[in-house]
Amino acid sequence: MNAYASVRAVLVLLGGLLGGGMAGSPANAGLVPFDDVVDVAAGLAHSCAVTGAGAVYCWGSNEYGQLGDGSSMDRVTPVQVTGLDSGMQAVSVGRDHSCALSQGGAVWCWGRNSFGQLGDGTTVQRFSPVPVSNLSSGVQAISVGGSFSCALNASGGVLCWGANSFGSLGDGSTNNRAVPGLVWGMGSDMRAISTGQAHACAIATSNGGLKCWGYNAGGQLGIGNTESQATPVNVSGLASGVATVATGVLHTCATLEGGGAAKCWGNNFLGQLGDGSNTNRLLPVDVVGLGSGVAAMAAGHYHSCARSGDGTVRCWGTHYNGQLGIGVDSYSQRTPVQVQGLAGVTRLVAGDHHSCAIVANGALRCWGANSRGQVGIGEVSWPVFGRTPVDVVGLSSGVVALAAGGDHTCAKTSAGAVKCWGNNGSGQLGDGSSVRRFTPVSVIGLPAGSVQMLAPGNRHTCVLVGNTVRCWGDNSQGQLGVPATLEPHPPVNVVLSGNTTMIDAGSFHTCALNSAGRVSCWGISPFGYNGGTTTLADLVSGIGSVAAGGGHSCAVTTTGTVKCWGSNDGGQFGYYGSDSPYQTVLIEGLWPGTKKVSAGSRHSCAIDALDWVQCWGSSVYGQGGTPAPMALSGVNGVQSLGTGDLHNCVVIAGVVKCWGNNARGQIGDGGSSTPAYMPVEVAGLGSGVQAVAVGDFHVCALTATGGVKCWGDNEYGQMGDGRFPGVPVPQPVMLDPAFFRSGFEAGEDGQGR
Repeated sequence: MNAYASVRAVLVLLGGLLGGGMAGSPANAGLVPFDDVVDVAAGLAHSCAVTGAGAVYCWGSNEYGQLGDGSSMDRVTPVQVTGLDSGMQAVSVGRDHSCALSQGGAVWCWGRNSFGQLGDGTTVQRFSPVPVSNLSSGVQAISVGGSFSCALNASGGVLCWGANSFGSLGDGSTNNRAVPGLVWGMGSDMRAISTGQAHACAIATSNGGLKCWGYNAGGQLGIGNTESQATPVNVSGLASGVATVATGVLHTCATLEGGGAAKCWGNNFLGQLGDGSNTNRLLPVDVVGLGSGVAAMAAGHYHSCARSGDGTVRCWGTHYNGQLGIGVDSYSQRTPVQVQGLAGVTRLVAGDHHSCAIVANGALRCWGANSRGQVGIGEVSWPVFGRTPVDVVGLSSGVVALAAGGDHTCAKTSAGAVKCWGNNGSGQLGDGSSVRRFTPVSVIGLPAGSVQMLAPGNRHTCVLVGNTVRCWGDNSQGQLGVPATLEPHPPVNVVLSGNTTMIDAGSFHTCALNSAGRVSCWGISPFGYNGGTTTLADLVSGIGSVAAGGGHSCAVTTTGTVKCWGSNDGGQFGYYGSDSPYQTVLIEGLWPGTKKVSAGSRHSCAIDALDWVQCWGSSVYGQGGTPAPMALSGVNGVQSLGTGDLHNCVVIAGVVKCWGNNARGQIGDGGSSTPAYMPVEVAGLGSGVQAVAVGDFHVCALTATGGVKCWGDNEYGQMGDGRFPGVPVPQPVMLDPAFFRSGFEAGEDGQGR
């Protein structure tokens, strides 16, 4: 087994443990580990490294030439930067450009140059390195920000160039500059610099004081407010004794002399400050558990990492793409957790959504987001969107009912079990956790074999058990039918009058129909209050079915008319205008004998007595009406209907057709992202479908054989095929010995055949 195959075997095994894995196949089977690395840098979606021989290699996204190989082709393994095959000592990368420092102190940059960030006096994009003006020798260190660059010269002065909208160049202005210029007040005495997305920090040699400047919307300058600064300011409480500094997109971290305590400040949306909270901090706070022993830190977009003196690494913040390297899935970790399988780390860096480390003997390990090949393992990780249907793991047969919520889906099996997958941040999958699931998991707490109907909402789920309703998940608006102060789990009973025969869940509300034809709703007003139920005056009887949408609901009467209530901000009532959300409105213009209605975000669709479909409401992508009801040509003989956020799908003679927004592949046409204003057939399904379930941006189909296939948005695992969105534990970066700069790859004969 070759080296790459070994890596892949580990990933496949790990994928099985996570319910995920790697997708696709490597372009070559003969990859070898990339070692003898002395420096590494990680950016938005690309990475670069310097070897012991002084050569620079880069990999990942290359749209602007930031890999420096003379092309704009993304690379899934490292390629050598043109002309930098020796004599380099350090590399640093930003959003779309890269820079390298030679052993003689000269700086070279390449990639995007819209703001002058390459420092060559122009704004011309460069696909190979160009020398930075006036920095041909004597530079001690470089640091590349989002769209600007900085250098530390021989006397300890800091110079910056590039984008300056928020004062990131520190010269007192907001004017871009295409050549290096001194940061105000920093002509000498500085020993270290670090650049973030649009801010920068430097440490003074004399006393270890920390100064920062530039963008400050998240409080990343550490001065007690969110006002950007065009000149350096002292970080509060860190006027001396700072050992190292690391700047992220909207936050900053530092280690202290005399023990190695770690502190962070700024944006804390996903716990990237490590203080156990999600509260933004305008002043430095202690990182939990890292009061000593930290040698260096790294800061990305929403995550941070720390290298201890013993060579181990801990990370915290978001783990959506696996950037914490902990091997298990979680949305975020608010306090440090140890990265798996790393020891002897000598250098640690964090990109926007991925991380890399150099370990003993110069071996390189990376993990996290890999959508553009930035982890360098020889292939990209699965796409966020799936434009053609894939099989849901473990549900190839035996499914008898299917329903989709906002970002999750649930299925009922012939054995009576309920299984759900996708987004689980509010516990809407019912498995007792808040961890998203890439494959189906069983709902706990339901009587075996008793579920009759499924109703997933945006962040909650309800089921009909016998004649009663049980709900679980988010209850912030009382959509579980109990007081909103409670977050119950396992499923709780909703107290309703009569015998319930039908339920449907909207974004933040739920509705039920009883055997007497009465509709009761609960959740966000006007559908209920604090978990209590509401019935409008003309919904007390004579209703045959009900549908809950984004901010509106609709009911079909036993005589085949449709009434809607709630929000009318998108023409959900079939016209534009304001009406009381507490009164039902008869939908005019529908053909007689409506049998079923499906409510989307701001539009609805109905099937009439002859199985034709009409839609009304918001129609930005053709999903609704004018806003009055509108029929689509050829959409007749409909067996199943579903409405999403901005799209719809139907089943006709076993064939699924969809129309509307397609930005995330939810139309399933096999490759485009173009909206479909008329129904198009979903690719790869054939004619064996019996029902369709439509979420906000994904769709699932129930086949005639009881199998489930899904397509569209897969951000939370809605497709259910088990793929993890990144590389969840550190893996060796791999070199392709058969790679040629021209882009051709050698075959077994060494001639590319």
